[in-house]
Amino acid sequence: MAMLNNSAFEHWWLTNSGGNIIWTDPPVCVSEQCKLYDFTLTDVRQYYVHNVLWPLADSPDVDGVFIDQTDWGACDQSVSQQTPAKMAAMFNGSLQWMADFGALMNSNNKWPIYSSLDEFSDLSWSYHPCPYPEELQVSALQSIGYFRYYEDFIDITNNPVHCVMQIQNFMKEVALGIPVVTHTMSRPDRNITFSMAGFLVAAGDYCYYSYSSGWVDGNWQWWPEYDLKIGQPLGLAVQDGQSFTRQFEFATVTVDCVTFTGKIVNVA
Repeated sequence: MAMLNNSAFEHWWLTNSGGNIIWTDPPVCVSEQCKLYDFTLTDVRQYYVHNVLWPLADSPDVDGVFIDQTDWGACDQSVSQQTPAKMAAMFNGSLQWMADFGALMNSNNKWPIYSSLDEFSDLSWSYHPCPYPEELQVSALQSIGYFRYYEDFIDITNNPVHCVMQIQNFMKEVALGIPVVTHTMSRPDRNITFSMAGFLVAAGDYCYYSYSSGWVDGNWQWWPEYDLKIGQPLGLAVQDGQSFTRQFEFATVTVDCVTFTGKIVNVA
């Protein structure tokens, strides 16, 4: 809090095209308005990595660190209120701290989990499109190990095209050796099988699936679907229109992006 109100650090905060500090609202901030770091500045990036992130991550009880909205300030013009040039500089600055923090984590046998809005240039599915393709992130982070995180995986819109392209984007990441973490919020009109099947048709090594009704302990439970015997995948998923099917040792998994349904059928 001392830094937030210290005029010596006034230049550290992101400003709009008029030079005024941008105050963001929830959900970017948890419960009240807050400022955004200006990641175009080297000293801001170094402080964020070494004085904010690493002290939290440097614990023998911590194996990984989840960082939400890594590119929000650069990928959402309604939040950043920036000129295109400043947004591009913010995006590149964000990639730099992600690379620096990832290298620090990796040197201590830990991996970061990065939530982002971007996708590959040929798969513009996003409900909140980022003007910078995922190829730039992959290139900037090619020398580190990290997880890509999806919030509300294939379930954030009721758009079949978004569902298909998000699965395709996930599959491209896995093909590049990038492990993926997904989370989907439960909702009354769909069951767990839809997002779980969508995860399974795309997942590779070290990918993780999660499903809950919120973020505190009481919002999580063990689902019967977690006990299904599926086994190892026998190959990649096969796409037929807007559905995907993948064969596993003990099950056939199908996800349909038109009906928003999934099936996990045991074959053993």
